[in-house]
Amino acid sequence: MEDVRQRMSALRGSLPNEIQEPIILSFDPNALPIISFAVVERSSSLGLAGLRELVDDKIKPRIQRLDG
Repeated sequence: MEDVRQRMSALRGSLPNEIQEPIILSFDPNALPIISFAVVERSSSLGLAGLRELVDDKIKPRIQRLDG
């Protein structure tokens, strides 16, 4: 990251004065989830609280037990 900051600093003089200072962040692809999914209630009588309970009590524990 320090290398990127130094390179940006060297280029700063050739950029317009009115631009904002760039924000430099590190990115760790290992911090991203491997899978994401949505659970949608379409025609049941669970309601939002019931759906959350179903996911927390039934679906989430099963996914956590999977190998890998």
